[in-house]
Amino acid sequence: MLQDSATMVRVRPAGPGDVEAIREVSLAAGHGRVDSGADPSYVRLLGETGSVVVAEAGGVVVGWGAVHHGRLGTLLSDLFVLAHRHGEGIGKALLEALWPPAGEPAGEHTPEQSTGRYTFSSQHPYALPLYLRSGLVATWPLLYLQGRAPADRADGLSTRAVEASEAADAEAGLLERRGLGGRTRHEEYEYWTEQEGSAALLVLGEDGLVAAGAVRRGQLVHLVCGDEERAAAATTAAVQMAGGDEVELCVPAPHPAVGALLSAGFRLTTYDIAAATPGTDLPATWVYAPGLS
Repeated sequence: MLQDSATMVRVRPAGPGDVEAIREVSLAAGHGRVDSGADPSYVRLLGETGSVVVAEAGGVVVGWGAVHHGRLGTLLSDLFVLAHRHGEGIGKALLEALWPPAGEPAGEHTPEQSTGRYTFSSQHPYALPLYLRSGLVATWPLLYLQGRAPADRADGLSTRAVEASEAADAEAGLLERRGLGGRTRHEEYEYWTEQEGSAALLVLGEDGLVAAGAVRRGQLVHLVCGDEERAAAATTAAVQMAGGDEVELCVPAPHPAVGALLSAGFRLTTYDIAAATPGTDLPATWVYAPGLS
């Protein structure tokens, strides 16, 4: 619990009654209404697959954060504080509730423990220093790209729209081949495909499954590829399936699709910084991110 000059700040688990307050904090941070705290379905997904906490002062929510448990470890998916409360240590308190310091019990905020911790830090001046002080190490930039889908089809690859459950099962098989066990992500795929114009997809080659993911109209949401050699072609095929005048996606800077997309006229709109605890091997060449990876 934090004390400031006027009121006590308390970090606690979020409940159904906090959805509107989380929405307001997220909109104040400039977020869109999908894939953010402004989307009640997104907040519900995080509650089902991780943990969501809020910081409350005088009965008013002034910040919130969430983690998502996956095969790579625990992703800090969101951490936001109202601008007029920056610099008070609220972000640090939220982070410690979600990621207890080493040696401390997990408590009620973290129902399961994962070996690695990672996040994609914004360029906000408070963000990356907070994560580095918590023990994470900065790695590569996550590039946000936008442009027209290439007209040429990826050589030898095709795409097929499938049910969310089929894509989730296909992705689980690809990850298991790489030695990554864990929960099959049916909840995530259901969320990614619940909007009109969205679809789960498989990318197929002559030898079978190459990649699995999800698209929305004008957006590549998520994609996992079985190997680096076909990651660029698989990403191009998925981008083409997204359709729209232009397609948005974000992809690790070392990913082999980056050069192909830039050569096709895609432009960089912004970037985040991937950061992880030492020893956490974040995939940068065979998976599209973040997509709650």
